Amino acid sequence: MSGFKYKSKENRESGELLRRNNSYNTSIHCYYYSALQFLKYTLTNIFDKTYRTLEKECKARQYPQTSHDFYISYIKNNKKSLEDNEELGNFILTIKKLIERSDAENAEKLADKSKEYLIKNESSWKKKK
Repeated sequence: MSGFKYKSKENRESGELLRRNNSYNTSIHCYYYSALQFLKYTLTNIFDKTYRTLEKECKARQYPQTSHDFYISYIKNNKKSLEDNEELGNFILTIKKLIERSDAENAEKLADKSKEYLIKNESSWKKKK
């Protein structure tokens, strides 16, 4: 779904603009949502699902898991052929750290690192269905 890819790009650009204008807390929010939206875009490609289908699965999730945790853990929980490895664990920790960051520059780097991981692995995950 290209809408999430566009939203991801737009939020990343907004984060940069806000950071340059010393609106650090707001920029962190934008970087986090940039990473989360790119994750949703990647999930629709890997699993050949529409966002609506993923959203329905999210709404049926077991609580107390948040909707963000649902999407962050989706690859690990739904890729039977994907081994639980250090790189995947680091991705999950990286995207979760975005919420906790008070440093806008680090948030930007974490968001970029999350996106790079998804880009690097998307095609191989799709093949391993």
